[in-house]
Amino acid sequence: MLTEFDGSVTPAPITITEPPADPVTLGTVRLFIDDLTDRVLLQATIPWRIDLEDETGLFGPIFRILRNGDPIFEAIDTLQITDGFCFNRITSITFLDENPPLGVVTYTLTALRFCSEGGPFTVSTSAATTFTASEIEGNTP
Repeated sequence: MLTEFDGSVTPAPITITEPPADPVTLGTVRLFIDDLTDRVLLQATIPWRIDLEDETGLFGPIFRILRNGDPIFEAIDTLQITDGFCFNRITSITFLDENPPLGVVTYTLTALRFCSEGGPFTVSTSAATTFTASEIEGNTP
């Protein structure tokens, strides 16, 4: 049973610059966990784009979810680019935190730039990013 919900909607654009030093925060949500059997369903929708000129390679963002500052989820979404243009994409994330700690828990969605090869480029959000957390009560035996 869903007992608590929090959501974050972050307007665009948010730019992930180079070099990829510090992660960029795309959203933050908080829940109060009152039972060790509770779980938290985290969901995010991130519309993003890559802008570059005359480059080829594998480009994209690294998305992370942090729980109270510690990483609990990571995914890389990439585009193989062959002739340098502007590309749009939407990444959807669904993750279940099966062992959240008791008390106030802060979840943060972040992004870093990823490039396996190629030259300078920019990753930015192209529309509002949504990030939600839903507390789910543990099943009774």
